[in-house]
Amino acid sequence: MIVIIGAGISGLVAAWELQNKGAEYILLECGASPGGYIRTEHPKNYVLDCGPNSILCDDELLNFFAKTGLKEKLLPAKEVSKSRFIYKNGSYKKLPSNPLSLLTSDFFSLKSKVKVLTEPFRNSGTTVPNETLSIFFERHFGKEVVDYALSPFIAGIYNGDPAKLLAEQTFPSLVHYEKEYGSVLKGFLKNASQRRKSYNFKNGMQEMTDGLAAQLNNLWLNTKVLTLKKEGQKIIITCEQNGMQKSILCDKVILTLPAFAAAAVLKEEYPQFYSTLTNIYYPPMALVHTAYKKDKVKTSLNGFGALNPKKENLFSAGSIWTSSVFDGRCPEDEILFATFIGGSQSSENYNLPDEELKQAVHKELAVNFKINATPVFQRLSRWERTIPQYDINSLEAKVIVSKLKADNIYTCATWHGGVSLGDSIKKSLKATEIILAS
Repeated sequence: MIVIIGAGISGLVAAWELQNKGAEYILLECGASPGGYIRTEHPKNYVLDCGPNSILCDDELLNFFAKTGLKEKLLPAKEVSKSRFIYKNGSYKKLPSNPLSLLTSDFFSLKSKVKVLTEPFRNSGTTVPNETLSIFFERHFGKEVVDYALSPFIAGIYNGDPAKLLAEQTFPSLVHYEKEYGSVLKGFLKNASQRRKSYNFKNGMQEMTDGLAAQLNNLWLNTKVLTLKKEGQKIIITCEQNGMQKSILCDKVILTLPAFAAAAVLKEEYPQFYSTLTNIYYPPMALVHTAYKKDKVKTSLNGFGALNPKKENLFSAGSIWTSSVFDGRCPEDEILFATFIGGSQSSENYNLPDEELKQAVHKELAVNFKINATPVFQRLSRWERTIPQYDINSLEAKVIVSKLKADNIYTCATWHGGVSLGDSIKKSLKATEIILAS
């Protein structure tokens, strides 16, 4: 018997794979519905993803979706999504995406262009223990790249601060390239892999988790795990379901909970892990969906979206141009933005009252995209805890994962080994492979 704790994407994938292989399992979820941070709302004629807004897929993920019957429900991003924009010196500019565009674009200064293009041919130094992403990238590519490419990217994708995130924990492949080839760009060229493509689902990202959950035979909702205890070679899970306590005896556990929730479950049996897990930082983030009539937006939105560097002192971390990227997200005569506020670099903005926060977003969008109208629709979502930060407080996570595995507790959670949806799916598939082979 295998018990999976947590029915977010990691737990759902693990359960689906175990069921597909004929293994006995129970998937436990404390909430009334599965999906974790993946949530889609459908007010009026809108499709609003209130958590992750897309997934990057390679062949492995596409093959998994084909097996589950979900591939036909995938919605590919439009071609314009390859273009990304960054706010710099009062306007949005397209970020160079290859050496030729770097040379011809005026986005970076000549000094920065030279530093980027000569990176493979000079000694940029070597990674030191606990080196931050900011220091790592500045050594290789210069301060301007840190301020106007790395920093907004980390804020927009990871809700993070590159001055705090550790290079070896967050992007281990880049550190490996430096060690192996003496150059990040050389490493990229020598390890060029299949380009991943962005997808959503026709009815939003929740269609993925709902689709997996609908196929499961042993998903227990409204079931809160209280404790986990070793009993010889077995593990006893104590949980509460509809006000009644139950005990489950199992051989192996797949733990997919956030660090702070895992800490509570593990506290009795592994008190030594508690402080490390509770100290892993999950910054807050608010997401505001704002729609305007298309004819009121005077800026061309031919791209995935735009990010706002902290250096430019804007209110939000940036926006996804949702209606430009995916079909069917709003009425045809409207444009839909998904704007992110908060994160590690600007957590104070998250704390504004709802109406002030929405008004601040509208004001910023109106100025930056030349919109002379009020929104026809606006909705706010809040997450007090979002993406775990791979900073100095996360260093012991690897040790915890290793010790738990020795006790037949397999960790498939975002606080170790990658935070993306693709990472989560692949970690779960790998864990089930190991478990079934043991």
